[in-house]
Amino acid sequence: MEKKHFISILSKYLQGDASLEERNFLYGYYALFMADEDVMLLISDELKEKLKANVKAGIDERIGEEINVRIAEVTTPTRLWPRLVGVAAAVAAITLGVWFYYTPRHPDTETSSAQAAVNDIAPGKNTATLTLANGKVLHLDTNRTSVTVTDSVQVTTMLTASTPRGGTYQVVLPDGTQVWLNADSKISFPSQFTGSERKILLEGEAYFEVAKNKKMPFIVESGGQLVEVLGTHFNIKAYQDEGSIKTTLLEGSVKVSRQPTPGGKIGKGFSEVLKPNQQAIMTGNKLDVIIANIEQTIAWKNGMIVFQKQSLQDIMRGVSRWYDVEVVYGPGLENILLTGSISRFKDISSILQVLELTGKVHFKVEGRRVTVMK
Repeated sequence: MEKKHFISILSKYLQGDASLEERNFLYGYYALFMADEDVMLLISDELKEKLKANVKAGIDERIGEEINVRIAEVTTPTRLWPRLVGVAAAVAAITLGVWFYYTPRHPDTETSSAQAAVNDIAPGKNTATLTLANGKVLHLDTNRTSVTVTDSVQVTTMLTASTPRGGTYQVVLPDGTQVWLNADSKISFPSQFTGSERKILLEGEAYFEVAKNKKMPFIVESGGQLVEVLGTHFNIKAYQDEGSIKTTLLEGSVKVSRQPTPGGKIGKGFSEVLKPNQQAIMTGNKLDVIIANIEQTIAWKNGMIVFQKQSLQDIMRGVSRWYDVEVVYGPGLENILLTGSISRFKDISSILQVLELTGKVHFKVEGRRVTVMK
């Protein structure tokens, strides 16, 4: 999104004339633009504080309230694990704070006919699981979008938060770091960070807003890549079927490096420090740095599907994960380049219609299979 577009929406918002979609845009891009001097000059300090509070609370369709849930109720000791009673006592002290948010759905997502409903597929939703160290799996509520994990004891256990295909969720780690998980993604992290670093494991895609701690670097390991930060905002896309790992920096700085193999070492060019608006692309033993397309990279987090001169295969991989569908291609169609954008809260028919407007492709939906045709 360009700055002038954001300023236009901001002006409408302050006048009370912004639509639901414009307000959601504002919430998503607030952090990127509010540090800009041109934007800051538009509004008074009082309105800045009001806007900041509104965005943080996620007003309108993102009304929140906080509850606490004790895990003690779901742990059961067995004879096969003689030490489980002690582990259960530690896990019982972990408190999950769950914020209720109602995910915005636009009116035009409603199916207009019974026949369309038969062949259409609804978008993904807020759903995830939290796996405890003892293997117990907690299913997180689909009507809520985030969970906060805190640990009040000195026993560290490993936890895993994961989203399925067609799912997304926000996790607040014990240090206050916020992580947004895209569909079919997983992070593993300790119930408390100790020692000299804060290290987590990632599979899939996640957006991070890392809590600052100069004495304890935050490290993300994903598919042989290491990303080290002290406190910043960035996105990592590390799906196994993508063929590369993409790390995109929005603010601050990150160090991206190739994790050495046993007995080996990182060679020249395998470690880079990114500046804001740069993207590192790790492909095998190669590391490239390019100017990032921020809007396209974090569109998923802001409730959008954005593609700018992107191959149809890349676009449909994301569609496949978010709508949990299988995609089948006709010959020679995977590499067609397309440009467009649409809300990802719409049913799949709306997404496919936008792609068809290019005149280059057509689609047939049968069950959960999407066939791409000329």
